[in-house]
Amino acid sequence: MLFQINIKNIIISFIILLVVIFLGMFIPGFVDIFSEKKAVLFVFPIMIIFVMLLVFARDFLFLMVLLCRSFLDPVFELTKLGGRNSGFGLGGVVNILVIGLAVFAIQKKPYPALDITSKVWGGFLLVVLLSMFLAPSFVGAIKFNFNIFSYIAIFAFPFTLIKSREDFIYWIKIILLSSIVPVLFGYYELVRHSPGIHSNAIEGFRIESTFGHPNIFAFYLVFMATLIYGAINTKMINLTQKMRRFLMAYIVIMLILLVFTKTRSAWVGCFVYFMFYGLCYDRRLLFFVLIVAPCMSLFVPEIRDRLMDINIGGEYLQYGRLDSYTWRKQLWQHSIEWMQPSRYLLGYGGNSFRYYSGLFGGLGMDAHSVFIQLIFETGFIGLLAFSWALVIIAYRVIRNYVIDRIVRFTILQLLLQYVMFSYSDNMLDYLLYNWYLWFVIGAALSLGLVEQNATRCTDSEVNIARQKKVIFLR
Repeated sequence: MLFQINIKNIIISFIILLVVIFLGMFIPGFVDIFSEKKAVLFVFPIMIIFVMLLVFARDFLFLMVLLCRSFLDPVFELTKLGGRNSGFGLGGVVNILVIGLAVFAIQKKPYPALDITSKVWGGFLLVVLLSMFLAPSFVGAIKFNFNIFSYIAIFAFPFTLIKSREDFIYWIKIILLSSIVPVLFGYYELVRHSPGIHSNAIEGFRIESTFGHPNIFAFYLVFMATLIYGAINTKMINLTQKMRRFLMAYIVIMLILLVFTKTRSAWVGCFVYFMFYGLCYDRRLLFFVLIVAPCMSLFVPEIRDRLMDINIGGEYLQYGRLDSYTWRKQLWQHSIEWMQPSRYLLGYGGNSFRYYSGLFGGLGMDAHSVFIQLIFETGFIGLLAFSWALVIIAYRVIRNYVIDRIVRFTILQLLLQYVMFSYSDNMLDYLLYNWYLWFVIGAALSLGLVEQNATRCTDSEVNIARQKKVIFLR
């Protein structure tokens, strides 16, 4: 039949219609309430669009989220109500939306998404749920934990999307395309020398593009440069010589922007990636890594000044008075010393470090280390569960020899970068970086399963053919 009646869709459409009528009646009242943030009024119609796409076009909705989320933080900030920890806006709606999309997709195809995700993240998820009930601020813990849930949802989603090597390549291209707007905006900031809110007299001019902090943009650039360089060198993706040159030029632009983020840990992560790639696959790359990079650190003021700042010492007074690494170490030491031994096992609850930081460091200060944050908020059990997830992912990638070796190398390097960045920064707070990272890692693991199944099927067909040949000869 050309038109098939679906009772479920009719009911859902009727509910959406009622919501539209309800919002139409009460939106005028919100004009006075939210007069200072008129952008909030756009949340309701956008939510309606989200709901309709969630019902009728889930894959397209997820594609648009991946493609556009990298440059929407400034827009979402306009719709945010409340403080930093308890505020809620359209960004929170998108978080919930992604979790809902993943639930729908996994419900439709539970294997292998549910199986792999539970084995990798099950223990950490339980610890995070428990931390909500131990937290001093339940609202703050819920908001923070929703970010964690969205990371796990993003990790699980590729297992429902990728059914072939072509699907993997398609979604990697979507991830790469999502970088265009942030890179262009970062280049605009650089050319106009437009100082962001995190540029100051001490650190100088820093670019942050569409992200909330230069550090997040820096980690994102390293992630994208790693992914693009892997795409250029893998045999899975057929690229013309012209496209290879374009992508190499694109990486150079990213590296220039990376310099002006002035994020030292991101510089180190980028240096380590290209050094390992040169040692393993292309020795010519070592010339640029071991000669050009040190020369830049000597003659480029933005790099030289930031590196020299590491050696500056002083008295720990408050955030920013010492060099960044010295006050980090003192903050970590004070936080662990402040903890009661009875809290070493389960910690003080989700998002509690910032809540209690005024008692041992500075008011409203983040941990600036994922490992210290996990010990403080989830105890050593949380740290062990998180470390277990990373180890399991690395083990699955290493043992899967069917995956292209460059893809395998790239995923392992992304994991190494994440561990390095987590040592000295609030990586669990950086939603955009985590979304793109865990989607790519989930996609690689999903590709590994697809390739393994294809190999097994091929081997089975060969064995059957051999048996038929033996029977025929007899």
